[in-house]
Amino acid sequence: MRGSLRMLRIVVEVGGTSETAQGLKEKLALVFERYGDVKIVEIQELEPEQLRLDLTE
Repeated sequence: MRGSLRMLRIVVEVGGTSETAQGLKEKLALVFERYGDVKIVEIQELEPEQLRLDLTE
């Protein structure tokens, strides 16, 4: 049955540093492996967001 399953892409944002990325990647893969095959596709480091005002109505 596992072979007939489709892949799901799950997007997660985690507070951390680039130094912790490898450990986070491995931990997430271990957690999700119980549900099927896991492949970490991409890791991005995001800049902190600035406060934005929406002045349109």
